[in-house]
Amino acid sequence: MSPNRHRLSGKEQAQAICRNCFFKEKGFHLSAKTITRILKERGIKNPFTHKGPKKHRRREQKKQFEKIVQIDASPFDWLCNGSMLSLHGAIDDATEKILALWLKPTECLF
Repeated sequence: MSPNRHRLSGKEQAQAICRNCFFKEKGFHLSAKTITRILKERGIKNPFTHKGPKKHRRREQKKQFEKIVQIDASPFDWLCNGSMLSLHGAIDDATEKILALWLKPTECLF
């Protein structure tokens, strides 16, 4: 038999520690932080740790002018008179130049 055949995974080690050491008394409850601390003291990596978000890969800018035009709008009281207007903008992806800006009562392209 291989020596790794009886080796417990991190999750199984965590379960064994909880079962053997802490849950002999009925109704005994430990917080997740306590279990994490105990596992850490014993040199066992917690298999239930939260993984951070994956890094977002940015798209490369296009090299050619007007190959991609980015359009977006923001509703706001742009004229400071209490009326909400959406400021629309078009920006060239390659040069980052503003191609157009216009105000409309709603966020739309028509």
